Amino acid sequence: MTTLNNQNIRLQPAGSTVLLCQHQNVYVTGTFHNNSDNVLKDEQHEAEEETALDVLRAVTPKTYLRNDLQGQPSRIGFVAQDIEGAIPPEWTNLVGESVNDAGQTIKGLDYARLTAVFWSVCKNLDARVKQLESL
Repeated sequence: MTTLNNQNIRLQPAGSTVLLCQHQNVYVTGTFHNNSDNVLKDEQHEAEEETALDVLRAVTPKTYLRNDLQGQPSRIGFVAQDIEGAIPPEWTNLVGESVNDAGQTIKGLDYARLTAVFWSVCKNLDARVKQLESL
């Protein structure tokens, strides 16, 4: 069942809320799963760890106030254009676009997919630590 009340949207397939859109936030009871099966992915190649490290070095998290949210709470995160300027062309699925109510094109980030970049960086740094520990 889907209900809309007081500007809240609830998805309740079995009577308990599994997805709630409320006050510009989305709450999930459970887990998001993105299709990631091997049968869906052709021409697989390992991401270069040095490239991921270059992205990490080029982009800095920022604190900011969102001018489109009431109360403008301070937040931490990334700016889509900073990520877009640092990634290689084949990683464009990290950045997306939508059109807001005012007709402006707004860039967004796939924060979940950024974990692949950070994973690659961690592998690179882990190898370096192991090498230093072996000295």
